[in-house]
Amino acid sequence: MMAYSETFGPELKSLEEIGYNFTDPATYRGPQVKGWPPSRSREVALYIKPFEDTVLNDITCLDLRHVKVLIIVQSAPTKIDRRNKIRERWMRFQVSFPLVKTVFLFGTETKTKAIKAKPHDVEAEQAEFCDVVQMDFVDSYENVTLDTISALKFARTADFSPFGPPDYVVIADDDTYINVPKLWSLLYEDDVITPKSDFLMGFKFITSQVLKIENRDRRDRFVGHLITPSYMYDGDFYPDSMSGSAYVLPAATLTCLYQSSVVTPLFHINDIHVSAFAAERCGYERKHNGRFQPGQPEPQNLRPDTVSVHWCTGKCQDAMHVLFKKQNGDMSTVGRGRYVVIDNEIRVCRVDGGRKAQNGSELINCDSIVRY
Repeated sequence: MMAYSETFGPELKSLEEIGYNFTDPATYRGPQVKGWPPSRSREVALYIKPFEDTVLNDITCLDLRHVKVLIIVQSAPTKIDRRNKIRERWMRFQVSFPLVKTVFLFGTETKTKAIKAKPHDVEAEQAEFCDVVQMDFVDSYENVTLDTISALKFARTADFSPFGPPDYVVIADDDTYINVPKLWSLLYEDDVITPKSDFLMGFKFITSQVLKIENRDRRDRFVGHLITPSYMYDGDFYPDSMSGSAYVLPAATLTCLYQSSVVTPLFHINDIHVSAFAAERCGYERKHNGRFQPGQPEPQNLRPDTVSVHWCTGKCQDAMHVLFKKQNGDMSTVGRGRYVVIDNEIRVCRVDGGRKAQNGSELINCDSIVRY
């Protein structure tokens, strides 16, 4: 069979040109990346199978017509609670933005997880929500790079007929809150990006320093996820990269970024593999935008035009939803109480007499403060 690199169209910068160098895996001795020992091939095409349809579940119910913004949320089979929280919170904004489509993408469960617990019923979830894409790779923390490249593959190969592919693809984590109205405003009203832009947009990390193995760690079998042994990469700094919590890919970047990700030797940190090495080989700039939050700012420090907030699950999703709906003068009832913002704090309270909460004077039992 023809190698995938032989079918590649755009001319890429070489690994040498972007400084992607590594030591000989055959002679390496020391702690390893779990799941990616020196002896394992890093040829991405072996795992992504670019010539094959690797979607495993039935996605015929997905309506991808009229999609202008495709949000692909990287999840895992067992993280149904996170998906449900997103469906209950920020995905509700899509009622007002019907050209925005969100899908959850994950791989297959490991045999160990399937033995310990009942396998997740993907068919049942799809029958209820019709927003799940399961692809042919083993879903694990070690394989998160394959997860992101699979997301690019789906966006590149899915059937968007008869109106063609979306203007933008957003790659996001399932612990990220996305403010859909502000995302739409950024993409279509603020004159900062177009579908033809040749850059990635999100929170940009500038030439981050590589975390290498310390002498005290050399007896360990495996390195931490952010530690890089020399057989994976032997540089001192990474090219500019995006926070993987959420970033935007204009349509013009998708083909080269996907193909570059497939022909670049696999790197275990997904954000570095795709938005640093692969993007650098395509010559794409990574453009910083402070409206993408890579962490959890205090409520008073949130920009009113915030697009995304990372490390946000459970009650944080509830709190962010209230904050962003409050910008539009709307309050949301959640559970047995109501989340409200008083003096820059998010609280859950019971409403006196069932009246709509607009200020602290109408609220009782407000001592439960949501921290995140």
